[in-house]
Amino acid sequence: MGNIRIELIFQDFVCKAELFDTNIANRFADNLPYNVPLTCWGNELYGPIHKNLGTENPVQYIPKGGIAYTNQGGYVCIFFHRLTKCSNGESLIIRAFED
Repeated sequence: MGNIRIELIFQDFVCKAELFDTNIANRFADNLPYNVPLTCWGNELYGPIHKNLGTENPVQYIPKGGIAYTNQGGYVCIFFHRLTKCSNGESLIIRAFED
């Protein structure tokens, strides 16, 4: 499918991002749009998308600006701080970017 550019719309701002060309990212895109109630935990925001997208190439660390998905609860996590160690075997699906 190729990399897909999306916008994450928050109450007061829009963050542009690009989905990676992976099976999970493609399944994520197939179910757009999402309305996700986000919770702050440390240096990340997370919330449920209520979809099981499976697992694929879980990573041990997520970089700053990375957005990951975990099938343990069907959550997406947005990472704002330095490189973060994962606890649930998240799959990196999106990277935020600036034009």
